[in-house]
Amino acid sequence: MTEAEWLASDDPLRMLQQVQADPNARKTLLLTAACLCRVWRALPKYCRGWTELAEEVAEGRAHPKRLDEDYEAVEMFLASYDNDGRCYAVVNLTSVGWNDPGAWDSKKRSWRAERKAQVSLVRDIFGNPFRPVALDPAWRTPTVTALATAAYEERILPSGNLDTQRLAILADALEDAGCGDAEMLTHLRGDGPHVRGCWVVDLLLGKE
Repeated sequence: MTEAEWLASDDPLRMLQQVQADPNARKTLLLTAACLCRVWRALPKYCRGWTELAEEVAEGRAHPKRLDEDYEAVEMFLASYDNDGRCYAVVNLTSVGWNDPGAWDSKKRSWRAERKAQVSLVRDIFGNPFRPVALDPAWRTPTVTALATAAYEERILPSGNLDTQRLAILADALEDAGCGDAEMLTHLRGDGPHVRGCWVVDLLLGKE
């Protein structure tokens, strides 16, 4: 995949393969949780619990073994759930095997919308792998760090989205700190979606 293909892609599966996403890595778990949060109202209680657990494991607050113990029930629910196709793409992103192109074959309009949303989430979390940003430590002022922490912790529930107004203020503070990186500033000021794992917020907080 070239940079132009990455920027134009409508295939989250291919994008995840490009960044060699590990199903058990922090960013991938946060992506899975963000996808499930998009259909939060349709999730039964145990699926919501797994989503919250995935975030806890991603942040190092729970043991990964707990995910394996609960995941089978979640997978069974997602495989059987059909609400105009909204969860079809989610099933694939939450599966350990992302190599079944046939599973993506659907003509349902809502499925296309879900896939488009997931592409945006992949870009929010993984950024542009062809243009990695080098962070200047001087940009991590106490104000920038405090704002980034608040944006990360005080998100909007149940969607799990980060507050765009907080991120816009963070962009201003980052610019005041001397950051002139258009990629970072534009991303923070964009409409999103922005979720935990957002590549700019992670960079500022030293998360991987």
